[in-house]
Amino acid sequence: ETYNGTPIPISEVRRLCCEADIIPYVLNGKGEVTDLGRSTRTVTRAQRRKLRAMHKTCVGDGCEVGFEHCEIHHVIFWRLDGRSDISNLVPVGLLPTPPPRPRRPMEAVRDTRPHHHLDQTRRNHPLHTRFPRSNTAAHRREAVRQCTCRSRPPDPRPESESRMSGDAWAATTVANMGRPYPAWAHVATVTPMANEAMKQNWAGGGERWAANERIINSVFTPVTEAIIEAADLAGATRLLDVGCGTGALLEASVAAGVDAVGVDISESMVAGAVRSVPEATVIEADAQTDDLLAHAPGVPFDRVVSRFGVMFFDDPVAAFANIRAACAPGAELAIACWRAEEHDGFMSGLAPLAARMKVPLAPPPVGEPGPLGLGTSELVGDTLALAGWANVVAVALDVPLDYSLDGSDGVEERLAMALSGLLGRKAAAELEPQLGPEGWNALLDESRAELRNLVVDGSVRFTGHIWLVTATNPNDIDDIDAI
Repeated sequence: ETYNGTPIPISEVRRLCCEADIIPYVLNGKGEVTDLGRSTRTVTRAQRRKLRAMHKTCVGDGCEVGFEHCEIHHVIFWRLDGRSDISNLVPVGLLPTPPPRPRRPMEAVRDTRPHHHLDQTRRNHPLHTRFPRSNTAAHRREAVRQCTCRSRPPDPRPESESRMSGDAWAATTVANMGRPYPAWAHVATVTPMANEAMKQNWAGGGERWAANERIINSVFTPVTEAIIEAADLAGATRLLDVGCGTGALLEASVAAGVDAVGVDISESMVAGAVRSVPEATVIEADAQTDDLLAHAPGVPFDRVVSRFGVMFFDDPVAAFANIRAACAPGAELAIACWRAEEHDGFMSGLAPLAARMKVPLAPPPVGEPGPLGLGTSELVGDTLALAGWANVVAVALDVPLDYSLDGSDGVEERLAMALSGLLGRKAAAELEPQLGPEGWNALLDESRAELRNLVVDGSVRFTGHIWLVTATNPNDIDDIDAI
């Protein structure tokens, strides 16, 4: 039968077997196919294929969302020592993202709503419930909110009453549902909005980044050129630049005759892009959760590009799935992100500052929202594949980063750029008030001395380590099955 249960005649099956590549699935009596234990959190492509052989639809009671529209989650959460074994993985239905619901900006809502109650005729596991917060918190919250088989318990609190304590609210909700919950259920929370922390971070950081846009665009010129070449804009009609910053890729796209739309979470960046590229459409929005075509009406995008703008999502799988939802079938993606071995791009010029901090600065962590959020080829490949992109290719590029501007030695330019980044802003926030103007300037002189040691052929320059990633939005279900 087909993926949706339509019977196929035996004669047709024989014909298909003669022409197709056959992938055998071998399951034991318990349905166990592949067990990865604690070696990796993310689901591999092989596991997804094999789970598809075990489940036609979402595992929720009565849910008929097909496997192709599900995402794979742990029954026992990864953060609770759950294993990435077939026996602990299930498909969870996920529908297109509805318009975001209004919510008071800084309110943290305590939530103990259950996720799917697993059908025990299909699953046999002691933990029968799922909760919004999981191995990828926002991703699970979206799954809880969107799946058709979710049944939300009524809120027992009148609008006029203040919120109960977390324990009281948990106890009331559990009583309403009439189902057993683990003792830690009451700690599950819903944050005010996806990427809120990063949005607050870039509210101030974006101003400094925008103020140095000329330096940044000059240094990253080789990266911009590599992305534009990979995107192959010949024949493109509409392009989306994710995390567009002040508009370097938008400018190149408009010059190529493409209808360009930029999206950024930072108001300062958006203002800078509007000034730099008035021919483009630039929107201030969250590419992880917002309906991008509603913000920028028009035909779906056939190109998606980004220069260091896609590593900061708190749920990258949901973000890339949301971006893909705004794309036409066959749309092509070309993005650049930092590789895990990158060091100079983050730390050069900051060593004297790092030594004076209570907790010394270190390069950003790999795999968490930030510059190295997609630092390995595995993170890139798994993230895009789980989000539904096909033909994912990550090429390691080493690009020259030259900080010279208008004939300078690049020392001041590199220092300004370092202080504009996440680590530099953190160091300045801690040390500048402590040292006062005189002490802070003396410390910056130490940073300048460090940078002069990096001058090569008259300017500060070193090699940047990036991934140049390309992928395609599948044309149909058959392409999705090939992921």
